[in-house]
Amino acid sequence: MSGAKVGIAELRKRLGLSQEDLCQRVGISRPALSAIERGREQPRVGLAIRLAGELGVAVEQLFGTTTAGATAKGTREPALGVYGEIGNQTVVRELPNGYIGGSFLAPNASVGPRGSIARMGDPAVLVDGCDPILGFVVSHLGSRLGRSYYWWSLPNRASLTNLAEGRSHMGLVHLPEGDAPELPDGWPVPVPLAAWELCIATKPGNPASPGSIPDLFAPGVRFAARVEGSGVRRLADEWASREGVELAAGGFASHLEAASAVRFGDYDATLTMRGTAVALGLECTPVALQRSWLAYTRESEADFRVADALDEIQSRRMRRLLQLMPNYLGAA
Repeated sequence: MSGAKVGIAELRKRLGLSQEDLCQRVGISRPALSAIERGREQPRVGLAIRLAGELGVAVEQLFGTTTAGATAKGTREPALGVYGEIGNQTVVRELPNGYIGGSFLAPNASVGPRGSIARMGDPAVLVDGCDPILGFVVSHLGSRLGRSYYWWSLPNRASLTNLAEGRSHMGLVHLPEGDAPELPDGWPVPVPLAAWELCIATKPGNPASPGSIPDLFAPGVRFAARVEGSGVRRLADEWASREGVELAAGGFASHLEAASAVRFGDYDATLTMRGTAVALGLECTPVALQRSWLAYTRESEADFRVADALDEIQSRRMRRLLQLMPNYLGAA
């Protein structure tokens, strides 16, 4: 085929794929895919390559010869990223999805087509977790300590996996009130961060809006589930099983994506953080109290940047600031 651009939606339909099918295969939300199909958004390198692979065409046929750093010859221009040092290893990751408020994130590394790394500035501290309060935390740490802290929004399992595999310095996990994190032997005691309400989020005026946990899994209710490995998905699976329902595989990667799907009318309800629901103008029915913890390893703790961050997070000053965060219930 020539290098002329072809439509993602057209190719998807030829292959008999729904938007949800393709979203699950490439790991994005339905609203995000819709925006890409309509030409309103351009994907990054990794997502562009995954989309092309699932649709069986070259990247340039979907997005042209310069989109996402891909060229007609299949080579890649240098990609921008973030690097950190964990133990004796240099870890490079794609730019994270950003702080709360969408603040601009400057990269500190450039990755060449053959994996060569050009470092720009000091190494960063890499933090994973799905709680949006991490946006505030890393911004505060950067300002207070004068160093680079970056946050990626990832569910519990992915956060702890990255931490165990040496791809991050700290990983957040949230659990129901009264539960304590189960971490590998030898890991330090995690640092409590914040408490918040989990709620049923629905769009105002939606006649199909469920008002209770059993209603979420009633026939005809479109429930926006989170991905496997997230704390919310674990609860949803438990509650659904009590109603004799098994949730389909896959789901939304973050609280924001799931709540956005409800806001745009693609789904009737989801389980999400009260703060996320309120920010998107959704109605909330509280159903459970959750607490967030920051886990880290002995190896990452040995980095003075991480040690200083942990001290600051546990300081009286930080605890006071966390108590002022809207829709949170103060420090854990």
